[in-house]
Amino acid sequence: MTEKIFKPEKKPDIEDTFSDLEFLLNFESDHGYPEGNIPKIEKAFNNLRKLLPAASLEEKKKALLYARESYFPGNPKNLNQEIIGLYVESGQLGIDQLAAELIEVQKEKLKDQFNDETEAGHTIWRIVELARELVPKADNINAQPLIEGSVKLLLRDDYEEITYIFQDLLDYFAAIGEPAAEPLITAMEKNYNTDSKSARKIANLVTILKNVLINSNVKEQTKELASQQLVKFLNKYDRLFTFTLQVEECLADIGEAAIESLIKSLSEVEDDNIRKYADVFSKMAENVKSEKLFEAVPIFESKLKNKNVSAYQVQRIEEIIKQLKEVRAGIKKKAA
Repeated sequence: MTEKIFKPEKKPDIEDTFSDLEFLLNFESDHGYPEGNIPKIEKAFNNLRKLLPAASLEEKKKALLYARESYFPGNPKNLNQEIIGLYVESGQLGIDQLAAELIEVQKEKLKDQFNDETEAGHTIWRIVELARELVPKADNINAQPLIEGSVKLLLRDDYEEITYIFQDLLDYFAAIGEPAAEPLITAMEKNYNTDSKSARKIANLVTILKNVLINSNVKEQTKELASQQLVKFLNKYDRLFTFTLQVEECLADIGEAAIESLIKSLSEVEDDNIRKYADVFSKMAENVKSEKLFEAVPIFESKLKNKNVSAYQVQRIEEIIKQLKEVRAGIKKKAA
């Protein structure tokens, strides 16, 4: 009986893998890749990821080029995970390439995603989707250029053209946490103005920041810094109710770290704005059970002595004083 001779399977090398991808990716259509090719493409990217550590710089760049051209939000999940894995393996190089691409694409005028005049909207969508998955998974990298480029998206005058990626941006920043907080706070400070156009831009930043600050990796010092900037907004934009509400909610969510900034500003605040502080403390008191909250009571009480305070303001101040006293009573009862 003749014995079968088994030849060991040839290990893929990087050039063979590039050739495989070149062949497989040529079958892309408006409907994506043929279903039968998906597992082969996944395997090719898996091979690339394993080969990347030993690859030359040029080979790494070429691998990332294939990854960039192949990643689409509508791809099968496993395929995109392989591409993300390749970016993670590439480390700083992958992040830097995404950042450079984001800077370059923003030189164009943005268009709605369904407009065929430009691919800018599509490209930004892909970068943000990819960055959202990539940045939290990549260790020891400097993602600041990519983060700052993403912040600039929110400040563009034609941002309305790409609002469909807002949720992706929100998820992306929230997943990053601490490294994203400072660029957002800095952008808020630099773009501080009282006109409605500026307020809409900052409203985007506040919404994003609110989700960033609840990440467990955000430091208390960062929350305090954010509070100082948000309190400035609390005293402005009086006629822009929606924006003011966002600021109030963000401060309330920050919680105890925001109390010092709020109390300091409350003692100097114009009477017309007292109700905003009352609203913040009221929202905060629902979740924050701290003696620090009670430090606001004497200041609110002093406002009642001002004859210029309207009847509505008086009512709101009395309500918040009562609420804060009840919170304190609850804390003492629990401690007893």
